[in-house]
Amino acid sequence: MVLAGIMIQVACSQTPARRSLSNELSAQHIAVTGTQVSLIPPPGFVPSNNFTGFQQDSTGSSIMVMDIPGNFGTLLDAFTPEAMRTQGMRMTRKESLVINGRDAFLIDAEQPAYGLVFTKYILGLDTDDGVVMINGVHPDDLSGQEAQAIRDAVLSVVHDPARNADPLQALNFTIDTGPSKLQLANVLANTMMFTVDGQAPTQSTDKTALMVGSSIAEMTIEDRAAFAESRLRQMPTLGDIVIEETRTVEIDGMPGIELVAYGTDSRARSRKLVFQTMLFGESLYYLIVGTTIDAFTENLAMFRTVTQTFARKS
Repeated sequence: MVLAGIMIQVACSQTPARRSLSNELSAQHIAVTGTQVSLIPPPGFVPSNNFTGFQQDSTGSSIMVMDIPGNFGTLLDAFTPEAMRTQGMRMTRKESLVINGRDAFLIDAEQPAYGLVFTKYILGLDTDDGVVMINGVHPDDLSGQEAQAIRDAVLSVVHDPARNADPLQALNFTIDTGPSKLQLANVLANTMMFTVDGQAPTQSTDKTALMVGSSIAEMTIEDRAAFAESRLRQMPTLGDIVIEETRTVEIDGMPGIELVAYGTDSRARSRKLVFQTMLFGESLYYLIVGTTIDAFTENLAMFRTVTQTFARKS
């Protein structure tokens, strides 16, 4: 009995071997615009105009690629079943990998949305500059073969750090900060972040920042004013929100709702100005949010001036 107990203890203390993948670029690989990543998309998937990656309209499936700044180990530790539950997801599998000599992980999860259940394959790949995140998503009623093809596509990743990649190329819009004090800090998914010092999060004393992004999924919005207000009130770390001005605008031929609000920033422990403009395209909406804790009049005028330069790419 003692020997058996020792054997069980030794077996439990052993770390499972990580699966290792060696991916080489092939004729089937397609470079993802604006990134250093190439993938083999499943049949029927085409490059998306709404986000960085591929989509299949007939099934509502997608594969999205994002470059995430930060530490791989920290990100890996953050993906726990408990943390994912707070985001409405249920983790069904988590696997540690090595892909072309780089640490990686793959998580399988399920998430209900729009009255359906979606399966997600979330891949994180360590790079010298951060983490490449690849999210494969499909409705749960997809056939097993089609679902496996999406999972295989996510795992087909080849990351080439020597390839020049401009993340602005993948965006479906432009905005001109011109002579303003704003500098591009980063591009994450479909979102550009501008700050005074070009850092995200900003280290400037006035915490001035401007975020510009677009929705990913096509949607119909019945009450635009209510939707815009709801979006503003969802801002994290902002409480005691009071909307002081609401007006309609038109930019790049799109109708929009502009909101000017003030609230209390729980981190800075100070009053914060929030400027939000939501523009409504035929199937997507675009969101511009400026925030600052100082020089409210001056910064509000700057946010409005920059917002007027917003334009969709043809």
